[in-house]
Amino acid sequence: MLAFHNKFHRRARTAFVAGASFPALTGICALGERVLNHLILGLRESYRGTPQYKEVYRKDSFDDWDSAIDTLEAWEVLLPEAVRLIAGGLFPGWELLLVG
Repeated sequence: MLAFHNKFHRRARTAFVAGASFPALTGICALGERVLNHLILGLRESYRGTPQYKEVYRKDSFDDWDSAIDTLEAWEVLLPEAVRLIAGGLFPGWELLLVG
């Protein structure tokens, strides 16, 4: 899964190393959304019998992270620790990067 998105990760990492915090943060957030979308689109047919399927079966993409995370958690695709980290903010204090 992550190998599919390596070029996007590399771009965000390069921005971070160069000291470009805002582009790095934006890139990582976009990457997170791409991975969540990729997981749901790739796995949804395997979960046709679940209540969450009716919420995702017609969509081509998902911009509601809470719904995507709840769906993947219900399907037991995301580990509880991953859900906890995402819900609590992966990078505590990240909002400081936005302060000019």
